[in-house]
Amino acid sequence: MKVRDIGEFGLIERLSRGVPGGPGLVRGIGDDAAILEATPGAQWLATADMLLESVHFDLSFTTPEQLGRRALVANLSDIAAMGGRARFALVSLGLETDTDLEIVDGFYRGFTEEASRWGVILIGGDTIRSPKGMIIAVTVLGEVEPGCAVRRDGARPGDLLLVTGDLGGSAAGLAALLSEPSALSGLDARHVQEVKARHLAPEPRLREAEIIAAAGATSMIDVSDGLANEANHLARESGVSMVIDAESIPISEATRAIAEALAHDPLDWALNGGEDYELLFTAPPERVDALADTVRTQTGTSVEIIGRVERGRGCRLDKDGVRSVLSLSAYDHFV
Repeated sequence: MKVRDIGEFGLIERLSRGVPGGPGLVRGIGDDAAILEATPGAQWLATADMLLESVHFDLSFTTPEQLGRRALVANLSDIAAMGGRARFALVSLGLETDTDLEIVDGFYRGFTEEASRWGVILIGGDTIRSPKGMIIAVTVLGEVEPGCAVRRDGARPGDLLLVTGDLGGSAAGLAALLSEPSALSGLDARHVQEVKARHLAPEPRLREAEIIAAAGATSMIDVSDGLANEANHLARESGVSMVIDAESIPISEATRAIAEALAHDPLDWALNGGEDYELLFTAPPERVDALADTVRTQTGTSVEIIGRVERGRGCRLDKDGVRSVLSLSAYDHFV
């Protein structure tokens, strides 16, 4: 059955059926606007993201359920980067009239399951007709205690630069998904599956972010557009310089294996690949050991020191004894 077979109002009724409520939701789907109740004394966080078929996702190798989860995770990661707690979500879809309802159902199933996993309540959205391809727009509202949000502008000279997890895995996964099977035939299948999962099923670092924020991080950003891009954002907003040690950037064995098979530099994927959704942050040296130990103990996620903050402007990469300027190189929608 296609979207055109039930029409817009039939689609809305179908998608609204059985959406659960939860704490803080006074009135959800079914009215002109949702009514929300904020936690007393908390401040709101709000973030939005859009995804366009053939630009941000490909349904030939992404299931609708995976797409629903990824669409939400991208926004949850922004809330995590501020040290906040995600609470509510809105999702709007632009659909071609001949879109299979199974795709729409699968998307919402993945979205709501991921939302439930993190205690996020779906409170509404919109649907429109798309002339070409699927369009997704997600907004997430979160909360943070007053004065506790971790912003991009707090890094200070002398701070260390750290990152959770490892980098380049999502880009390696995308490369694997786009490659001919023969190009990866000699690899450990577990490595191939690991990087594909990094691209198709990313994890938001919400629990890690709470620990990092409470431990005194001075600035933080999520790695959605590559390490080079995010480090430059932190440096610019904080008015400092950042020096990154190439050898210290965590890159998994699986990512390195895929890179070798495809004759690609894994460091390039780490610096410029994007969609890893790890957390890049700064903290005073005296707090780093305890912070990293707590994150590892409570979440199982590693934290690595990859550089330092200095006086000056811009970002630089130390590699093989040579220091070079690390410039912005992330994807630009309008170039």
